[in-house]
Amino acid sequence: MSPRINPFVQGGALFLVAWLMLFGGCTYVPFDYTGAGCVEVAAVPIPGQFGFQFSDETLGFEGTVIKADPNSETWKLDGVFNFPTRGYTVGEPDIEVLGTWPQEVFISIPFWSPKVISWVCNADTEIPVSAKISAATNAQFTIKICNRPEPRCGSEEP
Repeated sequence: MSPRINPFVQGGALFLVAWLMLFGGCTYVPFDYTGAGCVEVAAVPIPGQFGFQFSDETLGFEGTVIKADPNSETWKLDGVFNFPTRGYTVGEPDIEVLGTWPQEVFISIPFWSPKVISWVCNADTEIPVSAKISAATNAQFTIKICNRPEPRCGSEEP
């Protein structure tokens, strides 16, 4: 004969597990993909330096594209994402340099949201991104930040 468990103990254990799930972290369940896709970030010239500053408060991104020497054709991209929770990942920047005049440089930086129905902690998470770029001294830069959420329940990305 198996021992009987008091229903109050069962209810208390269930309540404890539910409380831990709600307040010990949070589950990430995207109900829509309106934030998916790419957002172009405006370039602002940096006074007194050879370069541009990029920032987007909505995505939590701040970065620069600068060069140390005005005659150099080597630019450096440095940036940082500040995400509200853990579980985000940032991919390598995709850099495309066109042979136009003036030279145009397109930089696309992908990031992925936490996996669907994953357990994430509320914590400011900074993820750096950097790259070296070979382009003309008068190059024009366009940066796009691309949100690539994890597919929901095995479905394809939106």
